[in-house]
Amino acid sequence: MAETPPVLRFEDVRLVRSGRDILCGITWELPAGGVGAILGPNGSGKSTLLRIATGYLWPTTGNCFFNGIQLGTFPVAELRRQVAIVEASSVLPFAQDMTALDVVCSGLVGKLTTAYDHFTTEETDRAAEIAELVGLHHHLDQAYETLSTGERMRALLARGLIGHPQLLILDECTNGLDIPSRESYLATVNAICDAPHRPAILVVTHYPEELPRKTHHILLLNSGGGIQAAGGPSHVMTSEQFSAAFNWPITIRHHSGRYRGEAAGGSWQPS
Repeated sequence: MAETPPVLRFEDVRLVRSGRDILCGITWELPAGGVGAILGPNGSGKSTLLRIATGYLWPTTGNCFFNGIQLGTFPVAELRRQVAIVEASSVLPFAQDMTALDVVCSGLVGKLTTAYDHFTTEETDRAAEIAELVGLHHHLDQAYETLSTGERMRALLARGLIGHPQLLILDECTNGLDIPSRESYLATVNAICDAPHRPAILVVTHYPEELPRKTHHILLLNSGGGIQAAGGPSHVMTSEQFSAAFNWPITIRHHSGRYRGEAAGGSWQPS
């Protein structure tokens, strides 16, 4: 039986803009069904890698592969049907009369309104099932615009899952969440990781404490857009690696299955 290719693979990816290296020879992969993470400081190229992975940007040199197929050799629209992205930075202008259930169902058609679509009982049951997985089963009939920020993020998680993607990308999804909402969201992500028949999951974040418990494939970028470390948690999640990546003394601690980062005190000084 042929070996299953990784769902996502970067092969010596380099991106140059105005003579400056944004990404420097990135080689890394996420296995099918795996849970991975990309971490690094601001400006390290995390968002740029995501744009390459989803066909919105092409590397200067190197290649990106999805399920073993090189990007650029098959329609981008087909790629995007198989990849779901959830991010806090994008404000999706859903129609004002949409409920939480409507928003989840909208993931089936890739639209910001469901006014012209009719979903089968099987589809709405599937939406309700996923809403229960993310803790929104008591809010299905509530107007999406009246949900809290944390509840909206969980609705977007459910929206991303309903189309059976092969890869779910969670891009800095805790931005703007208060502490209880963040913890609720992280618990939801862990529940998704534990669910049967889930897609591969890729978390992009600055913060070690946001890694799901089942994260086994980690890429840590440094401020120069290169790889500081790549591999499993025992190799990557160390104080030495993070201090080098962020150019700042950082202590990484591990307790109760969760990593935490503590930066040394200090203040910015003009050069």
